[in-house]
Amino acid sequence: MREAKTPPYVPLRALRLAAGLTLEEVSARISAEFPEITASRGTLSAIESGSRGVSDLMLRALERAFRIPEGSMTTSYAPRTRDAA
Repeated sequence: MREAKTPPYVPLRALRLAAGLTLEEVSARISAEFPEITASRGTLSAIESGSRGVSDLMLRALERAFRIPEGSMTTSYAPRTRDAA
């Protein structure tokens, strides 16, 4: 039995371009499925560039927007925690 390998990493922008979608179209798909999420063009651009992390809920929204199986996207992002005052 072979050792499991890490699957290829595909940048979010490459996935979006391969799907033929604009940032606005991805935003509209997310808003339709997850009205509680603010997924503006700027937010999605920041996620694509890596300047903003992505929550588990946003990952699920992106999977639906790209119509890929749930659990296909992963991240190592961990939200910041605040010290109790």
